[in-house]
Amino acid sequence: MRVLAAMSGGVDSSVVAMLLQRQGHDVVGVFMRNGVAGKSAEEKSCCSASDARDASVVAARLGVPFYAVDYREEFAQLMDHFAAEYRRGRTPNPCVLCNQQLKFGHLFQIADDVGCEAVATGHYARVVDGELHRARDANKDQTYYLFGIERPALGVPHYVAKIDPSSGDVTLVTRDGIERQQALVLGVRWLVDEPAAGSEVLADVKVRARHAAVPATVVPDGLGGAVLHFAAPVAAVTPGQAAVFYAGDRVLGGGWLEA
Repeated sequence: MRVLAAMSGGVDSSVVAMLLQRQGHDVVGVFMRNGVAGKSAEEKSCCSASDARDASVVAARLGVPFYAVDYREEFAQLMDHFAAEYRRGRTPNPCVLCNQQLKFGHLFQIADDVGCEAVATGHYARVVDGELHRARDANKDQTYYLFGIERPALGVPHYVAKIDPSSGDVTLVTRDGIERQQALVLGVRWLVDEPAAGSEVLADVKVRARHAAVPATVVPDGLGGAVLHFAAPVAAVTPGQAAVFYAGDRVLGGGWLEA
C-alpha cells in the first residue's frame, strides 16, 4: 500500500523507509521542519536543517518522493508553552508534547493529502491488534512518547466497502466488514458444458488474481448470472473484479462480481 514515512534524517526512520520499500510498499517520505538550523553535528537538533538534508539524501538513494513541510510557527508555539511551564515551576517533556500536538496530528493529515493509507515512523514500539505495546527491546522502547496519539490511528487497517458514484462517498470498514459468504456474478462465461439453471456446481473460486481459490457452490440462474455460496467468509469480494471457477487445475468459467 501507499505509506507515508516520517523521515527525520536519523538511522531508525531511514531504515523504516528502506524496509517498507523492500516489502513492496509505495513509500512517500516527509520531513517536518522546525526552523532550527544546526551548524555542526554537535549542534544538530531534532528536525533541524541538517537533518532535512540527511533525510532528502536517503529518500533520493531509495528513489522515493520526498516532501519537507514547514512547521516552524507551530514549533515556536510549542517552545513558548515549554518555557511557560518552566516559569510555573514545572518540568515539561518537549518530545512527548511534540509527538502529541505537532507530529502525529499533522502526519495523518499529510498522509490524507498525498493519498497514503498508513503512516510509519522510526519509533521503537509495536502495534498489536490495534493496541500500542512496548518494543521487544526494552532498552530502546519509546512508547512513553506515544501515549498521546489518537487511538483510531493505531494499524487496524480499513478497507473500501462501498463507493457511491453519485455522491463520491467512500465507506471504510475493518477487515471483518469486507468478508462475504455470498456474492452475485454476472456475465458468466462457461468453458465447459453450461450447467442447468438452479443446479449446484462445486468449485474453487478465486475473487482476486493473487488470492487463493476457496471452496464454493456456484448456482447458475440460466440468464448469464450465478450466485456464489462460499464455504467460509471471504474478504475483498469487490464489485467489478472477476470471479473464476476451478475444478482442480481445470477452469470451469467465470464472471464479474456485481454485489
